[in-house]
Amino acid sequence: MNNIQLSLQNIGLSEMETAVYIAALELGEGTMQELAQKSQVKRATIYTFIEKLKKSGLILQTKRKKRTLYIAAHPNMLMEIQKRKIASME
Repeated sequence: MNNIQLSLQNIGLSEMETAVYIAALELGEGTMQELAQKSQVKRATIYTFIEKLKKSGLILQTKRKKRTLYIAAHPNMLMEIQKRKIASME
């Protein structure tokens, strides 16, 4: 496991959510099917992970020519999530 994966899991992402986010970063933008293939997460289950990542602000959704595309938020967003978690504990 590399540092990025550890950092993502330290902010509360599961192993599968981490795989999906990293796949989105590597692709830049992609369809649900492309993310499933790249992350090696089954397409039937990837929807759950995408929804959680969208709620946390790590994945953005857009439409282009009738296609829904998913884009990874900038990794700096990870620091914002971490800051929010720390602030909520205080």
